[in-house]
Amino acid sequence: MGRLSNPLEFLETVAPQGIRGLRKSRERRSRQPTHSPTSSESAGPETPGWISNPARRTILRRLNDVEIDDLATEYRAGRTLADLAHEFGIHPRTVAARLNTRDVPRRINRRKMSDYDVDEAIRRYRSGDSLATVALTFNVNAATVRREFRRAGVAIRP
Repeated sequence: MGRLSNPLEFLETVAPQGIRGLRKSRERRSRQPTHSPTSSESAGPETPGWISNPARRTILRRLNDVEIDDLATEYRAGRTLADLAHEFGIHPRTVAARLNTRDVPRRINRRKMSDYDVDEAIRRYRSGDSLATVALTFNVNAATVRREFRRAGVAIRP
């Protein structure tokens, strides 16, 4: 009779019984038990082990019309997508999608290095400086220097 009744507050999984693939996913999870939302109300003992309840999903946040208007205003004032996403607690792609719903024109990424800077960077790189050193000189990321070198046809050292 007990097998067919409702389970206890704290659920544990049975030891792996030869099912392939489950072991790897279980090893990634924490070994601490997680409890159902009502477990804090019960006075049952905590039992360590694997639980059968899945991990909680991230809460998705929806913006209301006022927040979207604020988002558009801040973007027009010069704030970046990443900065706004962090402030509003949403993904940068969501920021871009909300801006599209308000017909806010997106800013185009401007080139970080001028042609003169690229020529100077190539000269420094060929004289022996590393990508990282050249990048620090021009106050840009090494990936930016690498991209500019690729455009200019400069071979990157291994």
